[in-house]
Amino acid sequence: MFSGNIVRSSKKPASHDAVVHVPFTLFPSPVLRSRFEEACTVQTDFNLLIHRVANDPNFLEHCLQR
Repeated sequence: MFSGNIVRSSKKPASHDAVVHVPFTLFPSPVLRSRFEEACTVQTDFNLLIHRVANDPNFLEHCLQR
């Protein structure tokens, strides 16, 4: 089972700018091989999407301007 936790800075505990996601694993979880292979296939496309978004400053500025 994969889970995560949010850690806040002790200096500014109410600040949203100081939040860090800290992943951790409690127990190993069995996954069907077909689902694992599907996730691997999707991950390749997702990585490409993230790469293109991160390298398109006009798109990012338009999406984040509010």
